Amino acid sequence: MQTPVTRPSITLLLVDDNRDMLDFLSRLITHSGWTVFTAESASEAKRVFQNNRPDAALLDYMLPDGNGVELGAEFLQAVPQMLVIVMTGTILPPEEEALCEEHNFPILRKPFLASDVMNQIRGRLELRSETEIAFTERALKVFFCYSHRDEKLRDRLDAQLSVLKHMNIIHSWHDRKLTAGD
Repeated sequence: MQTPVTRPSITLLLVDDNRDMLDFLSRLITHSGWTVFTAESASEAKRVFQNNRPDAALLDYMLPDGNGVELGAEFLQAVPQMLVIVMTGTILPPEEEALCEEHNFPILRKPFLASDVMNQIRGRLELRSETEIAFTERALKVFFCYSHRDEKLRDRLDAQLSVLKHMNIIHSWHDRKLTAGD
């Protein structure tokens, strides 16, 4: 008799400065059997992120001490395979829209239905887990060798490869990712 394959519980960081929205989404997502961590500001979200390293983040764009797009980009630097979804009730500035597109962040426009949130998270996580199974073992390692005066070109190439990175087909690295002591 075969034992069923169990998937690990999904952990999600939910960040919104609107307490009612935070409570509603937290109950909705917890009801799905996922573990939810909450934060009401970018600084609080960073602390929760450091302590828990969630699988996904649902981030409000407008936070009292930052914005969800920049916060999501920061999270991706630490955990490249993390799913980040941005929620907003406003029109994002063009540079923020471009960042969302570059990092493949879906944008949920408020007001939205509860089913929209759950479908977006489930769909993205299922796609990610399918591609991780298929590609993690054979992901290509891409190293950028470039002149620093061509850094903008390297950033553009890296942005073009972001879909492949999110699918875990490739992993990229360059010298600007070195940290002190490495």
